[in-house]
Amino acid sequence: MLEKAVEDEKDAHQMMKAIFRKLPSAILIKDIENDYRFYIINKKFEQMCNMSADSLIGKTDYEIFPKDEADKYRRDDTEASAYTEEAPMLIHEIVTSPDRGVNTHLQTSKFSFTFKGKKLLVCVGVDVTLQHQMMDQLKDALGKAEEADRLKSQFIANMSHEIRTPLNSIVGFSQLITEAKTKEEQAEYSRIITFNNNLLLTLFEDILNLSILDSGRMIFKDTVFNFSEMFNDLSNLMSTKVNNPDVEFISENPLTELRVRADRDRLTQIVTNLVTNAVKFTQRGHIKLGYACKHNGLELYVEDTGMGIEECNQSKIFERFKKLNSFIQGTGLGLPICKSITEQMGGKIWVESEYGKDSVFRVWLPCLCSRR
Repeated sequence: MLEKAVEDEKDAHQMMKAIFRKLPSAILIKDIENDYRFYIINKKFEQMCNMSADSLIGKTDYEIFPKDEADKYRRDDTEASAYTEEAPMLIHEIVTSPDRGVNTHLQTSKFSFTFKGKKLLVCVGVDVTLQHQMMDQLKDALGKAEEADRLKSQFIANMSHEIRTPLNSIVGFSQLITEAKTKEEQAEYSRIITFNNNLLLTLFEDILNLSILDSGRMIFKDTVFNFSEMFNDLSNLMSTKVNNPDVEFISENPLTELRVRADRDRLTQIVTNLVTNAVKFTQRGHIKLGYACKHNGLELYVEDTGMGIEECNQSKIFERFKKLNSFIQGTGLGLPICKSITEQMGGKIWVESEYGKDSVFRVWLPCLCSRR
């Protein structure tokens, strides 16, 4: 009977060791009186650190983790040494694997107890990484939903104003044109109606383009062509948009031939939006359109001598519906459309500006240029 009892005790002891070893919670027991050195650990803790028990036992946090992380563990351990198993210290910890930089989020209970005269600190951490990731995803989804709701409200407010203004003009001058007493009056009313018709058309085109870009349904058709030749055509088209006699349109075409692989329509769309934007804000001076072959790609630029952009607003102008001057006609969608097209073509867009003086908008695209 005694032998069986001893055997049963050994079996129970082995079973408890196996359970302790394979528990899903990370367990670490430290020797408080020996500089909080690792005394006993289980498999989960080894996996978190991606180190074997032989590499961990007898070490301190300072020998395993970065100093700032080890400092936090030591502060927590010092405080937890005054807690008991009846009322343990509960904390949230983030343990970083020393070699892989993988974070494990733990809900940890810490308390001290004495075993055979040795004062030990028991740390039991429940892995809550998945829950933490789910909370982050929920917060991200909530943030996106709130942003979408904000954009929707902003869209409705902007569109109500932008549509109402030209519509009022069209309706009003359509009535006046029938009452005009001279051909000059009719011609002027007709010009105003045509101008506002074009504003509405541009507005709806911008909305449709943005919708297509957001859905990922915009098709990019790359072909090989001579951009220098296309640039001349673009310059002629853009010059017609600059109808202010105090503003000079300048075209800089440095090459007679530049073979590129790109989408002609999207390039035209980018240039048109940039020049249109420059026209709105330039009352005198010049608007310059040019390009260069840089970094195995094509860099387009539009320079203007308009009002310039404050440094704090230079990143904001690429946000949707962002208008720095509410008195200037426009939806605030032209630059965001340029940004979206550019990025979907693998390029980048930025602005260089001095407030009160000038601005240069630049677009770089990976067009695989070949100069001749």
